[in-house]
Amino acid sequence: MFMNKNKIILVIEDEKTLSTALNNKLSKEGFNVKQAFNGEEAYAMAEKEKPDFLLVDIIMPRQDGIKTLMKIRQQDWGKEIPAIILTNLSNDYRAEEFAKIDPNVEYMIKSDTKINNVVEYINNSIVNNYE
Repeated sequence: MFMNKNKIILVIEDEKTLSTALNNKLSKEGFNVKQAFNGEEAYAMAEKEKPDFLLVDIIMPRQDGIKTLMKIRQQDWGKEIPAIILTNLSNDYRAEEFAKIDPNVEYMIKSDTKINNVVEYINNSIVNNYE
C-alpha cells in the first residue's frame, strides 16, 4: 500500500461541513490535511506548507478559488501541484478552461461527485506524480 502520511492535502473550502467531511475522510486515508476557508488564507498556507495536492472551491470569501490557484501556479513550487476544482457551479467557464489548459487540474461538480471519488482521484494523482 502506498504511504500517504507525509503527503499534504490542502483543502480550500469555505463550506465548513464539506471541509470537515473531506478532512475526516482524507485523514483516515493517512494524508496530512490542512484546511483553508478563504482564498488569502489558502495562498498563505500553500506557500508555507508546499502541499502535494490542492482541493479548491471556486466561490469563497476574500479571493475566489480560480484566482488563488492562478496565484499558486505563478510560483515555482506551485506550478505542477495536482488539483481538483470542486464547485457547485456546473457551468463555470473559468474552471472548465483552467482544467483544459492545465493538465494537473480536474474539474468536479460537488453534487455529482462522491467523497470516495475525490479520494480515489487524489490517491491516483499522488501515486502517479511520485512513482
